[in-house]
Amino acid sequence: MNKAVELVNEWGKFDEQYPEAGIEDFCRHYLIKKREKENTGEIASGALPPQIDNVLMKLLGRIASMGQIYSREVLKDIPEIQLESFYYLTTIMQFGESRKTDIINHHLSELSTGIDILGRLKESGLIEERADPSDKRAKLIKVSQKGRQLLFKCFQRMSKVGSILFDELADEDKKLCIQLLKNVEIKHAKLALEVKTRGLNALYSLNPFNANQQSDDCI
Repeated sequence: MNKAVELVNEWGKFDEQYPEAGIEDFCRHYLIKKREKENTGEIASGALPPQIDNVLMKLLGRIASMGQIYSREVLKDIPEIQLESFYYLTTIMQFGESRKTDIINHHLSELSTGIDILGRLKESGLIEERADPSDKRAKLIKVSQKGRQLLFKCFQRMSKVGSILFDELADEDKKLCIQLLKNVEIKHAKLALEVKTRGLNALYSLNPFNANQQSDDCI
């Protein structure tokens, strides 16, 4: 069948089923439909929750866990740094001189956990700190020259992890994944920190779709 005719026929079926949807919705629908035919196995060996949101959470969680396994492997013979410390050190270099609390909050860590990690980085000579001129109670930290040299060594190795994890994805697919998920990250980078003070049920009720449901039954 002519490709243009096939595409028009698919659009007609989609438009009949979803008359309010737009062209972007059709493109996502068409892409998903095509990819579903390229089945290479079962997600998590088929052990999946019934809710689609939780399937996505499990998929992302397992990929993140696999990434950590690979990351620890490539860093295992660099005794000066562990994976969590590497994440912190990378953020400090990207942010530039920053307050400790800003770095800890960025990683969504408990305060005590973050302070321990930053303490180890300081003891190893990988970061430097000074008093914040605008608030003498706070400390500003930055990556030391030794820390920069170590980071560049780690970056060379960590680049292998992304290649291993996503080697089967085309660059356009990677960009699409980023576009689809970036707003979730942006939104919850702020909301996740509020859970400690407001509780998850309070945040759950902020979603109009969830407001009419019994949140206690879902958490």
